Amino acid sequence: MPFPFAAAAVAFATASTANSLLSTKANVKAERQAINHQIKVTQTERALREDDIRRAAARMAGRQRAIFAASGVELSGSVTDVLASTGGEMGREIYNLNLEAKNRISLLNYEKKVAKQRGRQQMVGSLLNFGSNMFSIGGFGGGGGGGGGLGGGNAPSGFSTNVDGLGWE
Repeated sequence: MPFPFAAAAVAFATASTANSLLSTKANVKAERQAINHQIKVTQTERALREDDIRRAAARMAGRQRAIFAASGVELSGSVTDVLASTGGEMGREIYNLNLEAKNRISLLNYEKKVAKQRGRQQMVGSLLNFGSNMFSIGGFGGGGGGGGGLGGGNAPSGFSTNVDGLGWE
């Protein structure tokens, strides 16, 4: 293989791999940012719904007190049991709301981890594909009997697929 062609092939393979790595990193970052936004929306919705539940329970308790007072019933005994029941229902609704939000946020955090791992796997695949391309065009040399290619020998000892140093958050 003539040297200029091999050098061009190596340059294109390198540029393609670099572009693939940067693109994967940007895609994963965007996906994780979108998930972070979903987490914030979930937290905001939970807070708003909790406020709505508390307001509705306060209105209901006020209506119940007004009805009991208008009918001349004393606010004791079974009447207070009714009022306490209304407060208990509000507490259960808020508990369920918080549990639902916590579960949703846990799922979203898991999705962020999956996105990060998927990105790492894609990057490792790109690096392995690059290495395969270099061997197929002789970029790391043929090894053994003098081989052709640019390297004139074995693959570099520093060749690594470790992507942790590529700026993952």
